[in-house]
Amino acid sequence: MGNASRTATTRLLHLAVHELRTPASVVSGYLRMLLAGHAGPLNERQQKMLSEADRSNRRLNDLIADLGTLSNLESGALTLAVQRVPLWTLVREVTAAVDEGRDRGVLFEARTSGDEVEVLADATRLRTALGALLTATARERVTPATCLVDGRLETRDGGGPQAVIRIGEEPALAGLDGPPGRFDDWRGGLGLALPLARHVVEGAGGRLWAPRGRANRAAIGVALPVAPSR
Repeated sequence: MGNASRTATTRLLHLAVHELRTPASVVSGYLRMLLAGHAGPLNERQQKMLSEADRSNRRLNDLIADLGTLSNLESGALTLAVQRVPLWTLVREVTAAVDEGRDRGVLFEARTSGDEVEVLADATRLRTALGALLTATARERVTPATCLVDGRLETRDGGGPQAVIRIGEEPALAGLDGPPGRFDDWRGGLGLALPLARHVVEGAGGRLWAPRGRANRAAIGVALPVAPSR
C-alpha cells in the first residue's frame, strides 16, 4: 500500500470511529436505563431481549474502541510503551488464563526452555496479543486437542538472539521451521484483535508467521528480539 492510500485509509478509520462512537454510546445509555427500570418494570421476555441487545451493543463498543486503537497505531498517533518484559513468565500466565475451547476439550500447555528471557515491549498489549493468538488457535480446532505454546531461544540468519514462540498442536509446529507463510490477520473470527496483535508484535521489533500452503492455519509463530543484557 502506497503512502497516499495508507493516509486515506487512516483518515477513513478516524472518521468511522468518530461517527460510530457517539450513536453507540447513546444506545448504551438508553439500554442501561431501560434495564434499570427507569421507564417502568420489565417482564421476563423484555428483560431477556434488552439484555441480548445490551450484550451486542457492548461488543460493538469494544470493536469501535479496537478500531480507534488500530487507526492510532496505523497513523503513529499511539506510541506503545516500552519496558523489559519477562517473556517466559508472561507466556505461562497467558496460557494458564485462556478459556477459549476448554468446553470442547481444547487445552493449552506452556513449554519454555532455558532461563527467563526478556524482551522490550508494551507488557499489557503484548499480554493481550498473545491471548488473541491462543484464542484464534482454539477457535480453529474442531476436535479435542492439546496445543503447545512452545518458547525457545534461537539465533537465525546471523542476527541477534530471538525469543521464538510456536503455538499449535505438536505435529503442526514443524511447519513453522520451513519458509514462512503469511500470517492471516482475520483468522479465528476475532474482529480486530489479530491486526492489533500484529501491530504490537511488530512494534516490539518482532514478526508473526504461519506455515505455508494448506497447513497455514495449523500453527502460529511469534519471534521477538531479546532485550540487551543489563
